[in-house]
Amino acid sequence: MSLAQLKSNGDLEATEFSEISYVGKGDGSTVYIDTGIPANTIDNFEIVFKYNLQIYNSVFGSIDGSPLQRFYLLDTGTNVYVYIGDSYQWAIGSYMTENHIMKLSLVHNTGLNYTIIITDITENIVKYTDTKNITGIIATNNLYLYARNHSSKNFSLLNIYSFTINDETWYINNGSGSTITGSLGTVLNINGTLTNFWQESEIWNDPAQMKLLANEVDIKNEILEI
Repeated sequence: MSLAQLKSNGDLEATEFSEISYVGKGDGSTVYIDTGIPANTIDNFEIVFKYNLQIYNSVFGSIDGSPLQRFYLLDTGTNVYVYIGDSYQWAIGSYMTENHIMKLSLVHNTGLNYTIIITDITENIVKYTDTKNITGIIATNNLYLYARNHSSKNFSLLNIYSFTINDETWYINNGSGSTITGSLGTVLNINGTLTNFWQESEIWNDPAQMKLLANEVDIKNEILEI
């Protein structure tokens, strides 16, 4: 038996999986996920999101007390900056493509040495990579998604598909509710107004992101037997 997914534009797409994946959409004012993980304990961080130019979007972030202790991404409307430590370390706006699905990876090597990797998933190419020594202090506040963990959160309006912190990945693909569960079983709360949070995704449809139903096929017009 082979399966096809009926996409929202009417096309059929072959798949062995029986559930389409989803994306969470920030509302720009209330939605955030507190990961519970201090930024300075993160050795590997990765986030997959659709880039749309938005002034003062914070896709992820943490600021501890003083602005000198940072770990966040900020879109100012004219550029996109990744801040770690006491200043912005990378201006990455030229590597972001409007309406493309992008992956940003940050790897903590040793000491204050970090590597950044920007991948355009839509085009399936690595757009940028760089390694440098960071100055200052890494934020000790918990890392937030869709906002910065600070007195002024700078909430995001962007769509986020998945994120990985250290050895655990959270796929935003269950499509309902106010929690998401990571690959190691860690449950995180989605805070804020969730009326429009769950968004159907017809692009981010990699089988690795989808749930295989072993014993049944759930037919909801999304899945057709061919």
